[in-house]
Amino acid sequence: MEHRNAPRPVNFKRSLPARLKHDPQVIKWAQRLAGNAHMRPKDLSEEQLAFVMLEVAKRRGDELDRDLFLKAMAETTPALAAPKLERQRLAEDLELIWSQPEMRTFWDGWDGARAKRGPAPDYATGRGLAVVLGMSGVSAHADDAYAELTQNRAIWKLVERLSGGGRRIPHSYENATKQLPRLACHDRALATNVQMIRELARLHPDAGIGERLMIDGMAVPAWCAQVRAGKDETEERARRGVCPEAGARAIIHASNGKRNVAAGERGSANTYLAKGKFWRGYYLVCIADQASGLPLVWQTMDASRDEASAIIPLMSDLARLWGEDFAPELIAGDSAWDEDNWCRMLEVEYGIHPVFRLHHADRRPDVSKHSRDGTVAAITPSGRLVCAAHRQALPMVGAETARRVDGAGDRLRPGKTSDESAFRIRAECSKGCGRLGLKMQADWSRLTYYPHHGHGAGAIQWRYAMRQAMLTRLNGMEGIWQRLQGGKKLGTDDADRTRIRRKEAHDLLIDLALLSMTAATLADVRAQRQIGVSTPPRGKAAQPSTANGSTAPPSPSPKTAARMTASSPSPPSATTATTTTVNAAEASAYPGGESTGSLPVLSSEQLARARRTEPSRARADSLLPDLMIDV
Repeated sequence: MEHRNAPRPVNFKRSLPARLKHDPQVIKWAQRLAGNAHMRPKDLSEEQLAFVMLEVAKRRGDELDRDLFLKAMAETTPALAAPKLERQRLAEDLELIWSQPEMRTFWDGWDGARAKRGPAPDYATGRGLAVVLGMSGVSAHADDAYAELTQNRAIWKLVERLSGGGRRIPHSYENATKQLPRLACHDRALATNVQMIRELARLHPDAGIGERLMIDGMAVPAWCAQVRAGKDETEERARRGVCPEAGARAIIHASNGKRNVAAGERGSANTYLAKGKFWRGYYLVCIADQASGLPLVWQTMDASRDEASAIIPLMSDLARLWGEDFAPELIAGDSAWDEDNWCRMLEVEYGIHPVFRLHHADRRPDVSKHSRDGTVAAITPSGRLVCAAHRQALPMVGAETARRVDGAGDRLRPGKTSDESAFRIRAECSKGCGRLGLKMQADWSRLTYYPHHGHGAGAIQWRYAMRQAMLTRLNGMEGIWQRLQGGKKLGTDDADRTRIRRKEAHDLLIDLALLSMTAATLADVRAQRQIGVSTPPRGKAAQPSTANGSTAPPSPSPKTAARMTASSPSPPSATTATTTTVNAAEASAYPGGESTGSLPVLSSEQLARARRTEPSRARADSLLPDLMIDV
């Protein structure tokens, strides 16, 4: 496992526009924003992305303040970068992941289905096969993963240790694959993942982990015939065959977003092959944390269903697993979630501001019943209020939201409804009408706390800049998908897709893959802070010795010292400089941990490899495929 530094904030120089004016990458990206949906921005840096966003906004006449946008981009810079797993050291990386106490607890409670009578079956081989298939990225083929499990002695030894020790003989390939659907553990995986994210938030209290969320979905083709939907229920049931939960879906990308191909358009096969995507299988919807770039909760559903509806169980799961202090500021997503019912649910039931890409649907809501004295006549497509007396769009001056408290003054639990009528948008008419107001109930999608326009006072311009920055940061979701497809070999197309038919087994592999992303990042952070490490890494410069001859800990930088003071355990004393002391409960959770609190989890060689850094910038964020500017 190779450590990677977190991305640096944007450093936008004034000479940048001239330098990038004729850059072909920028030109292609700008062309794509203008309507060419087939340009994929793979090589844009943070600076180039910020430049393009500003140029496109300027071209469209948006009131986007350049300095505020760059400040918002800097504020939303991810605080963590995922470590790089090394195929050559697969067993050691898996060992590091499963050495985390949260993952050990997950394994101990990872019980498969069993009969009402008889002894509990031994699922060691099935669990080992699931780990290799879902976490290692060896192959999308179960037979290749089984060969790696049984022939790589280090991996099998790890499975034996996790399973309670003792020598085990692997089950046959047929029995191991039959065990996979019985090992479904979705709820346990979500609970463990949120627990590790909360631990990262504790270790990085100033990073904003858990404050800004993202939501997106990814196509997951099933291992079945990739045929279109049937004309009726009988034909569709026959086409689903051995994958009854794998629905068919076709999507066409256009300048105003993506749309589903209706059943009457089945004859236009060349259309979605050239301008969109078709698959039969599932749709993976995930809510992720923007500050860390890690998945929080997720759900795999029938591809033929509306993926936007997944936000209901996902938000419920996240609020339940996070606990009483669950209070994110906002959630960003594309236009699929820009609907009244989802925006209302987030604001009224969770107190979370939606920041979704504007859906360009032609809707003209009746605002008369939501306007006091009929002073507001209409709403512009971007959500500006129109004065009834002067028929002009007004600048926004503020937004009012309901307090998340009940009648007794106690804080409302997530999911409990607050007062809808308290949500209002305020605007100012300079021609004598004064301040006007309109309830958000008129259009929850357009009337948002983070507006779709920048016409207003300084606070409004800042919120609009934050909206644009968060929509830009949606590329973090694309990074998760790339790690899932490229690193884990899951969710890929054509012959490379995972060759497993049962949805329960497919869900299990996705659960383990996303869980391993969080566990690897947490293991990397703990390694950097030497939490659970018995010896210092080799290859580092010699540290000064104290008066009694022991090794003194290095002096951190002022910023690092401030963070570690608030979040890290106390530094070891001079007499125990080679170990990190934690409480007894945490020590017992680590494999090999002693009752004294010394946690010899990693060897010095493992830690040295985990602490290596790249000489240049560690990670270039992947860029989202369909970034669009609000209008």
